[in-house]
Amino acid sequence: MRTASFESKANAPSQDRFLAQATTSRRPTAITAMPPTSRHPIGSAKIQAPTAICSPELEQFFPGQPEKLLKLLKTRKKLLKFTIEEGAELHCEPMAPQLRNERVFDWLETNMEPVG
Repeated sequence: MRTASFESKANAPSQDRFLAQATTSRRPTAITAMPPTSRHPIGSAKIQAPTAICSPELEQFFPGQPEKLLKLLKTRKKLLKFTIEEGAELHCEPMAPQLRNERVFDWLETNMEPVG
């Protein structure tokens, strides 16, 4: 499993590397934050791995990006929404890591294929 978290333009090279790996792999991927999709619209559409995208209600760094990415993906995908009522409304759900982890790992458990 890979988990990507992109929080600034300073991470751009690692963003490009992650996107390249996600487009060539079919392993499940959980994305907690994504760079603006306008920067990678073609690459985002090439992602082949089943993908979970976290979408907090008050996303302050990339508002609207989880939904845009969801529309671009052609693979099996799911938008994991987090709300104010749950205490998980901010970028990367810092006040509710247990809830975020539970949802991401539940998604991974149902989407990972056995190895071996």
